[in-house]
Amino acid sequence: MCQRLISAAECIGPHHWIIEEQVKRHASRPRNFYWQGVDVGMAALEAEVVNPKFLNDDTVAAESRGQSFGAEKQFKQLFREAREAFPIPDNERIQITLQDVVELSLAEGNRSRCCCRTHLHGARPDCVFCSTD
Repeated sequence: MCQRLISAAECIGPHHWIIEEQVKRHASRPRNFYWQGVDVGMAALEAEVVNPKFLNDDTVAAESRGQSFGAEKQFKQLFREAREAFPIPDNERIQITLQDVVELSLAEGNRSRCCCRTHLHGARPDCVFCSTD
């Protein structure tokens, strides 16, 4: 399926590579940075789709899966150790609800950030942000 689609489009790199490249570009020339100008294509992936060497390799898949599980385990351990090193007493924990977020947003005049406004249809009457206009 991918081989048929590749002739009609380009492959893009993983999201973390794209973000990393954007950060590097911005750091090197912040005044001239244009985020849409960053190349997100990945020619190596396009070549792999057309002529698979790794995509059909179960050994590579098992190795990748093992690395992902290992990274997840390391992250959980790091997070657990950090929480133990910097405990927050129960009486100092912040408890916030969605209603609190909505009320704070309305009080601070942040209605223009409402997600409904990003859609072509405009404001929605059932939205708590839009309905206050």
